[in-house]
Amino acid sequence: MEALIGVQQNPAFHPEGDVFEHTMLVLDAAASHRSEAQQPLHFMYAALLHDVGKPVASSVKDGRIISYGHPEAGVPLAEKQLRRLSDNSALIAYVKNMVLYHMQPNLMAHDGAGFKATRKLFDKSVCPRDLVWLARADGEGQKAAPYSPANWAFTVGRLIDYEEIVKQPMVTGQDLIKMGVTPSPQMKTLLERARLLLFSGLDKPQILKQLQSEINQKHREDTGA
Repeated sequence: MEALIGVQQNPAFHPEGDVFEHTMLVLDAAASHRSEAQQPLHFMYAALLHDVGKPVASSVKDGRIISYGHPEAGVPLAEKQLRRLSDNSALIAYVKNMVLYHMQPNLMAHDGAGFKATRKLFDKSVCPRDLVWLARADGEGQKAAPYSPANWAFTVGRLIDYEEIVKQPMVTGQDLIKMGVTPSPQMKTLLERARLLLFSGLDKPQILKQLQSEINQKHREDTGA
């Protein structure tokens, strides 16, 4: 954490100061939302370590301070820090996941990302609800402007959309076996494909029909029929 002190940020987005100052503000914001988190202790560690990758990822390009790739750079550093404190594998996995994806909700809100993109993001998140609150805390932990109500409405709306869509009937391994698919690595690939089709807006019967069509097409290509 001491390494965050003095690491400067683009003042257009972070007039509050260095990465350490930003992190302390995010920590305060996260503490105010802690009761909303499904994993409060894990959530607070994620807030503490969310930008730990900035010291190694920050540079100056064309006169601007940038920190491209700092979420990815922060994942192993967050793990290293946590392993000094705990052997709780669930805590470590949660924080690594949150560090990796903490910027995505606000970026997607800013860009007006489509439903498929936000569904895929939340599906990769270890705890989508906490990810949304961490993104809010991150947005509140800077003094360039108040956290955008439009961003908040977007992310909450997309979270609700994701929670509703994963309640829909999913294609299962048994469904694939009935189609003639034998247990193999192909089955995992088909299940992943089915989930993406669900996120694209298809229902289960449509997904099964699409998968059957793709299986038939691949068989024709493999056999030259």
